Amino acid sequence: MISAEDLKESHIELSKLLKYPPFSLEENRDEDGNWLGEMAGEDIRAYHESIESAVHKAVDELPKDSLDWEIEGDEPFAEFKEKWKDELEEARLYQSRYGDDFAAAVKAASGDE
Repeated sequence: MISAEDLKESHIELSKLLKYPPFSLEENRDEDGNWLGEMAGEDIRAYHESIESAVHKAVDELPKDSLDWEIEGDEPFAEFKEKWKDELEEARLYQSRYGDDFAAAVKAASGDE
């Protein structure tokens, strides 16, 4: 089951990772010219849209003033994490080295460090 807290924590983690290289580098584009960070962001939005009706149904079934909903599933963003596994691993390396200094991470990845 996926809880509201699980979804929130995963969303925050992934949103932060998208601020690091390779996602944050404008020059990282696919063969069609689509920016990597934009494509990953669209995948996150698509996941939210895919679970939206299940979340609304779960919330509607809760007692009044409760926000402890759960929906079916093993892990939030599982498909996203698998699809972007290599890029997320690289972003985590930048995060571990540069902390919350996104600009320094981008600068290092661009070779300007």
